[in-house]
Amino acid sequence: MKRFLAIRSAWLGLGLGGVLVLLAAAGDYVTGSELYFSLFYLLPVAVSTWLGGRSVGFFISVVSSIALLIVDVMSTAKPWHSFIPYWNAAIGLGFFVIVSLLLSAIRDERERLEQAVLQRTLALTAEIRERRHIEEQLREANKDLMARENELLRTVAELEWSHAQLKTTQFQLIQAEKMEAIGRLAAGVAHEVKNPLAIIRAGIDYLATTPPANDDAIPSVVRRMGEAIVRADSVISEMFDISAAHELELAIEDLNNLIEQACVLVRHELARRPIHLIRDFNPDLPHLWLDRAKIKQVFINLLTNAVHAMPDGGVLTVRTYATTLAETGVDWRNGGGQSHRLATEQMVVIAEVEDTGVGIPEDVLPRVFDPFFTTKEPAQGTGLGLTVTKQIVELHGGVIEIRNRPEGGVNVLLAFKG
Repeated sequence: MKRFLAIRSAWLGLGLGGVLVLLAAAGDYVTGSELYFSLFYLLPVAVSTWLGGRSVGFFISVVSSIALLIVDVMSTAKPWHSFIPYWNAAIGLGFFVIVSLLLSAIRDERERLEQAVLQRTLALTAEIRERRHIEEQLREANKDLMARENELLRTVAELEWSHAQLKTTQFQLIQAEKMEAIGRLAAGVAHEVKNPLAIIRAGIDYLATTPPANDDAIPSVVRRMGEAIVRADSVISEMFDISAAHELELAIEDLNNLIEQACVLVRHELARRPIHLIRDFNPDLPHLWLDRAKIKQVFINLLTNAVHAMPDGGVLTVRTYATTLAETGVDWRNGGGQSHRLATEQMVVIAEVEDTGVGIPEDVLPRVFDPFFTTKEPAQGTGLGLTVTKQIVELHGGVIEIRNRPEGGVNVLLAFKG
């Protein structure tokens, strides 16, 4: 198509240039105004060059020069020398060729610019199409992203709801185990309260039957009654502290003191068997952020488990000290321990509950923290004690590990951030 257009333009330039040459020659011959009409020979040269290109322009330049020569030769006005017409024709040919060269260069540059503009236009058109395609892809991607974001928000909301439900269930589980622990302690509490009440009753009977005047025993009786009331109130207060249903209420506490209070509450259980309780507390232990009721529940569970593991008696040791996880000799990355909660070289407060009982079978040891798993008789527990204990310890940011002692019995280690 392009070649056809070029050929057509060349023939058009030739035809139109030839006609214009004839018209210029005719005007030149008729008027005899050579100088004036010599300029008209530029018109066919320019037109033919612009339409047909450099080759056509050169051809018309030659034709125009020949026409100029013929007109000069045939003119009635004879020049002063016979060589003048040929000189004019040669000068005209040179001038026509220069004009043709200039116009062809301008024409070629114009075509080059047009081609460059066309190519750039095509490139811009392609870029616009590509940009529109990319914009469409971005819109689709944004729609997909918004859909994913909405789905993520729904998932997050569901996870938050599930977490809230799990947390509620967790505290309900802790409360259920707490009630079971209170039931196990009921006999001991009754015994602890019975003795103070008996003292109060005896004091009341004595005061009711003895004249008050000049009796030196009355102050002693009243003092023992007051001590008994304080003792009973202390036991009941401890029971209320443990049974209170609440989330973590952290405060700066003395871990040794809380363990001692737990020992008091299981004293009746200890008294029922020939068990020797050893307290090995570090007096310089740093105070910790703890929930006093829940930590006491933890040690009541562990002490009660230790007592049940020694039906024929034994030694129950409770010790506390400060150290690092690495120095405990326990691989906290295995079993029940969760080392991600505490750094291996971090200073921690350790509490150990150790018994000389029957121990735990090795095939059962990995399951001791599973809910409702127990090796006790059905009347002795539901299997929630260690599960709840582990949950409470983890709520405090601590870790717990249970292992069998080589010489028999079980050693429980609890680590809290110091």
